[in-house]
Parts: sequence; C-alpha cells; structure tokens
Amino acid sequence: AVNGQLECVQALLKVGVDPHVRSRMPYGRSPQDGKTAGQIADEWGWEDVAAALREAEENLPKGKYIVGGPFNNTKIYPSTLTATGREPQEAARVLGQKLAGL
Repeated sequence: AVNGQLECVQALLKVGVDPHVRSRMPYGRSPQDGKTAGQIADEWGWEDVAAALREAEENLPKGKYIVGGPFNNTKIYPSTLTATGREPQEAARVLGQKLAGL
C-alpha cells in the first residue's frame, strides 16, 4: 500500500489477504490506533490502491481479531472461537500453545 503497487495488492487480495487488519502499534499505544492498508494507501496518495482496498473492505466480512499482545491482529477462526469460548485472551493462549508445538 505504501509503494502504490496495485498489481501486488490485487494479487494479495485474490489469495485471501484480509484488508481489515491494522498495523501494529508500539508499546503503550492502543492497537485501535493502527491503520489498515487502505488508510495507509490513501495517506500516501495512491488513489487506485486505496480504492481497491476500500472495495475489498466493503465486500469482505470483518473477522474477529486478538487486540494487543504478541498475537496482535491474529485472526480468530470459528474453530478457535468454539474451543476457547470466544475470549480473546483464551484464544491467544491456545494459539500460543499451537505455535509452540510447531
């Protein structure tokens, strides 16, 4: 998004990259202050890239994400939600265990 490469953005969207994910924030800042790729493209003046990302955001459902911590912006899938009772902290714990086993 920063470099204005529309073809790259289109290829990433085609393979299922989620346009709703926000950038990570430094310690002490709210994860909600992060920006989506579309917002970043808009700030940098890449109108075609920003338009493609806005369209993708409108057409793709927003998932549930872990906010903050080492798993910030990790998408929580339905199987994870069911296993953890829909608590983001519990989902982070389960994901941590799964990643540790890799």
